[in-house]
Amino acid sequence: MEKAILIPANPDLEFTGGGSEGSIIAHAVRIEDKGADIWRLIVPGNREASDFPHGDIRTAYLYDVREKGVTHVCEIAWVKPLSDIGFREARKYMAEKFKTRRSFEQRAKWFYALKITNIFVLKRVHRPEDFLKYADGKPVVRVRNYCIVQDPHFVHHGKQVTRGEIMSNHMADLLLRGRVTEKDIEDLFYYRLMKDARIVDRQGAFRNVGRLDLLVKDRFGNFVVYELKKGVARPAALEQINKYMKACEKKYNVSAKRISGVILARDAEPELLKALGKGPNVEFKKYWFSIEMK
Repeated sequence: MEKAILIPANPDLEFTGGGSEGSIIAHAVRIEDKGADIWRLIVPGNREASDFPHGDIRTAYLYDVREKGVTHVCEIAWVKPLSDIGFREARKYMAEKFKTRRSFEQRAKWFYALKITNIFVLKRVHRPEDFLKYADGKPVVRVRNYCIVQDPHFVHHGKQVTRGEIMSNHMADLLLRGRVTEKDIEDLFYYRLMKDARIVDRQGAFRNVGRLDLLVKDRFGNFVVYELKKGVARPAALEQINKYMKACEKKYNVSAKRISGVILARDAEPELLKALGKGPNVEFKKYWFSIEMK
């Protein structure tokens, strides 16, 4: 009887660093970019991690807390205490970017780690009770931290999950519910921009200026500040983004010629477009969502 591990996950959880362990898209992005991903699990009972008692597990199923069903399956290279992993490997494959080796070592002892190499979508959503606990063969009632189960070998689609597919599904769901927020739009562009540019800052705060949406650095070393608006962009957006650009010049010690701004919105007031025509460093770009029917 083969074992598997059942883990709670949230495909829409924000991926900005620490605290995003449940985010399916966070892990899919790292597998795309790095070839693998390390997912942390809290050791039960608030104990320090010793050898993981089920080190032979090679399959993980992800329970989507929003859908209240098991939606994805992962291939696992290994499961072991996080403290057994080198600092460099943790920095490369984990969501949380530990600043120092000491900070990593202080926290690692409380976690197990799974190294995931692929994530696939199951061909149908399964309920927790479709899984039997490995220890006693009883159906799983609810999924909290993790649960060791008998591997049911549920069928999945053969194509590896990508960030684009997850974001498309997420945005489609929000559109159907009529609940798209400015943060959802920011997430969409964040994951799109990650493929072509390095994210320097997201939601970074500047004293007496405010909090910018996105700051990226392109392959030529130029900085671009993105200001995202849910609806129609107004002239105040230009004043706002110019303040962010000046603040970034000082913080990152770059010349004004190497930093530009982009206002993203569904539309713009004529006054804003007129004002943009007077300066070369900020441009307006329109976004829209469409449904293709064949």
